[in-house]
Amino acid sequence: MASGKTICGIMAVAVALAACGGGKIEKQPVTKDQVRAMGKADWSFDYCDYYGWYGDGICDDFCPAPDPDCRSGSCRSSADCLEGEYCRAGTCVADGTCETADDCALAGNDWAHPRCVGNAVCEEGTCGWVCGQQDTGGSWSWTYFLLGGIESEHPYANNTERQWVIEQPGASKIKIHFSKIDIEQGYDWLLVESDDGTQQVFDGSAEDVWTREFPGSKIVLTLRSDYSVTGYGFKADQIAIYEQLPAGQCNRDADCSEGQRCEPHQCINPYAPCHGDCVPAESPRCIVTGCSGQICGTEHVTTTCEWRPEYGCLQHAICEVQPDGSCGWTHTPEYEQCMNDLAEPDSWTYASDDTPIDIPDADPAGIQSTVYVPEVPRCGNLAKTLSLHVAHSYVGDLVIELRNEQGDVHTVWSREGGSSDRIDLEGLELPAGYYAGGTLTLQVRDLAALDTGTLESWSITLSCK
Repeated sequence: MASGKTICGIMAVAVALAACGGGKIEKQPVTKDQVRAMGKADWSFDYCDYYGWYGDGICDDFCPAPDPDCRSGSCRSSADCLEGEYCRAGTCVADGTCETADDCALAGNDWAHPRCVGNAVCEEGTCGWVCGQQDTGGSWSWTYFLLGGIESEHPYANNTERQWVIEQPGASKIKIHFSKIDIEQGYDWLLVESDDGTQQVFDGSAEDVWTREFPGSKIVLTLRSDYSVTGYGFKADQIAIYEQLPAGQCNRDADCSEGQRCEPHQCINPYAPCHGDCVPAESPRCIVTGCSGQICGTEHVTTTCEWRPEYGCLQHAICEVQPDGSCGWTHTPEYEQCMNDLAEPDSWTYASDDTPIDIPDADPAGIQSTVYVPEVPRCGNLAKTLSLHVAHSYVGDLVIELRNEQGDVHTVWSREGGSSDRIDLEGLELPAGYYAGGTLTLQVRDLAALDTGTLESWSITLSCK
């Protein structure tokens, strides 16, 4: 065999032919000789990292990154260097060392400097810092929040390659959490890579997995699959970024100055960074309490369970320590808008959008029309009323019933009205215990021959009195 070819044709590195002339194709793990024959220029994936050949006791000089077993100190990025080193001009050197001030800002050169705005300097081969003014920023800290939309198809397809880009401006490091990974082991893989070439590869099955920390503010996920066998794929559900927090904000107590603690915020959007505030250590810890979540205080309290529409707006406010040192609600623009909306009458009307509908003559099945009520308001005295308009040449033929999602049926009209030709109901009250949320179905049946008509419209109104 030469250059990966046989008399049967060209053979991919990760695939071996069991027999020529149409024999079954079976997958085989690649060998070092096969990878060496590819040449580094043809690599789209780090096989040495995947198969654990780095540091296995054998010098593999064909690997795309330096193998510690034949270590000469060369590097392509700081990921190729040992802990406490960074890559400078292709050579691994100790963190904090430099030839010029620019070296002090290179990725991977981790050295401590005062928390102030200023400039890096290189003095006698060592990185230093000259403060220009007091830093207006806060501590450097890991911020965790939810991640949406970063997942494969379930299951993922064969012969596919797809990428997802995750970028968080301002982050110096980034890592993500997978709730589930299920990828054909040894043949398909999920590659996570940062701009500086730092990589991590996943295959097989795992749950509740964090990636390594990647330098920079951007990572790319690449899912590659071969011609057969797939699995669930993957789902990423959390992200963590290492960032400098705004002054006075925090993720934990350690982010605050001595004598302070971190007061968490009530985060409105779980898919975006959300920080707490550094407050005096003796400040009260604020919690949301009360039967309807209407109280911001220091301890749980028991209240009567009376719902008011304005309580719903508190989900847009923040329960936190106020300037006077007490716990209270901080109003946000979203809260103010919600309260302004409540200034309107406390009633909601939901009308049918599938009417008018002709009513067939003498048909026991009749017709059906629906109204969707997305939410039933919680208030002390809720009124539920129905409005209905029907034109029919003999309304005494009709039976009209309202059915909710729980299967409860309320009879609205039962062969009343004789020869009248219209039904016009406004504000017909529904029973107190009748649930008027979700999908409500109105059924109209004509149970006698000769007369026809039309369901013109109907609606449900919910009112807080």
